[in-house]
Amino acid sequence: MLEASSITSDLADAYAAGLSAKHGDRITGADARVLAREIYEGNPEYPQKTIAEVLSVSQQSISNYIRDLKAKKDEELASKIGVLARLGWTQEEIGQTVGVTRRRVGQILEGIPDLVKLPISRLQSGIPVDEVAEQSGLSIPYAWAMALDLKDAVRGMFSTAALGRIGSMVFS
Repeated sequence: MLEASSITSDLADAYAAGLSAKHGDRITGADARVLAREIYEGNPEYPQKTIAEVLSVSQQSISNYIRDLKAKKDEELASKIGVLARLGWTQEEIGQTVGVTRRRVGQILEGIPDLVKLPISRLQSGIPVDEVAEQSGLSIPYAWAMALDLKDAVRGMFSTAALGRIGSMVFS
């Protein structure tokens, strides 16, 4: 069991619940789930094993409790990495900025092309960027980065005449 001095204030409730469980007071699965999710949201770097130990539940239970939170965090990270890569940042720069290794950035970028094939075709057909983002489950900045990278998609959204009218309104 962890020493009380090594527990941050974010883990105080969970630690108390774990101690109570050790002394015969059982916390419910619902309470353990809520506490596990609070701990993960406040400290995503905490190992699941540590959270499980503090709550006196299995690591598999913790994994199940936070699966959706972890997936969302992973998607947000991939979106940030994809945007920065499309803006021309090196993998090293991206890794330093988002707090992962260059190798992890590369792994994430390898998975991105499969995720963007459908949104790219939608952008090329002229569907608005925010609509493509919503339909594809992408962040709006990532969808815009894709759109800006696709000259054909930008031309498909505006006719040459419309671009001329927009330019004359802006610069007149």
